[in-house]
Amino acid sequence: MSVAPISLSNPQVIPKQIAAVGFGLIVSGIVLLGMLGGLFVNTLLSQGQYEIQELQNKSIVLADEHEMLAQNVSRMESPEILKMRAIEIGMIPNPGSAFIDLRDGRLIGAGVDPVLNQPDPNVVTQMSTP
Repeated sequence: MSVAPISLSNPQVIPKQIAAVGFGLIVSGIVLLGMLGGLFVNTLLSQGQYEIQELQNKSIVLADEHEMLAQNVSRMESPEILKMRAIEIGMIPNPGSAFIDLRDGRLIGAGVDPVLNQPDPNVVTQMSTP
């Protein structure tokens, strides 16, 4: 058996081989572009997840701060605190209360002058029925 010598100086390329190599390069390029695209999308999604996590953490911190401020407002709105602050700024408590009869404009109730601590003569002590 004799084997034909292979000459490297004059390679013989068959057109089917060229087409197969070209097709292989195109398919490889498409696969490579697909993998790079997938990597890019994965990177963007990962970055988005970090931003979402950071915003959720901020939301938790802000919710805690909101709760603390709401409790502080509730405490400051309590009657005891309001009375104490009113006395601090010079207000005096009213020892009695009076009501205005809207039909005729009379003051009705146990009105007491807070400065003199005496009954107010302008207040009707008993409510009359018409």
